[in-house]
Amino acid sequence: MSTLRVALAQILSGEDPQKNLELVASQTAEAAAHNAQLVIFPEATMRRFGLPLAEIAEPVDGPWAQQLRKIADNHQLVVAAGMFTPSGDGRVRNTLRCVGPGVDAHYDKIYLYDAFGFTESRTVAPGHEPVVISVDGVGVGLSLCYDIRFPELYVEL
Repeated sequence: MSTLRVALAQILSGEDPQKNLELVASQTAEAAAHNAQLVIFPEATMRRFGLPLAEIAEPVDGPWAQQLRKIADNHQLVVAAGMFTPSGDGRVRNTLRCVGPGVDAHYDKIYLYDAFGFTESRTVAPGHEPVVISVDGVGVGLSLCYDIRFPELYVEL
């Protein structure tokens, strides 16, 4: 059985996607210094919730994700960070972008938080496909936030 060293980077994203990437870079450097093979950032790493998201949404291979890849390449580990991508219908997708050695993948959050008076689906379109990546031979299933309330996703992963 393989062992995978994972770092969890709990950051407080702000309004500016570029400044948030600076946080990603510093936390990734720290993870690499501790020999992590994978560093995981929160959903909405690109920009915090509560602000307009469509105006900063970009494709999974856009400039923000390209810079994320450079950070991963500089430290030779896999970085997983939440970003927003256009959905094609005016909403965004809540996307987990994963890049690094041997990894170039993304997962669009399937289960949206439409509960307790909040309707995420007004501004966020759901994804449809579960995604598993391999980090140094270890399978890692991707999910975001509210997905955890739906065990059938984890059965499939």
